[in-house]
Amino acid sequence: MTSYVYPGCGFGGYCLPKDTLALVSQSIKNGYSPDILKSAIQVNEVIQQFVVREITEKVCPKETIGMLLF
Repeated sequence: MTSYVYPGCGFGGYCLPKDTLALVSQSIKNGYSPDILKSAIQVNEVIQQFVVREITEKVCPKETIGMLLF
């Protein structure tokens, strides 16, 4: 499972982002506007910048923070 799903800000992994985009594309192709899916994709794209902004606003410049990256 860890090779398939990547934890982090927003949703990620191997298939979920591309499958969500494909579902939006097919919905539009069939005459439906999937507003909730479009919004979810948009939020997922900006969530990383939001988290970084929240951290930089709350952590003093002289403080050290650690991050685990996989």
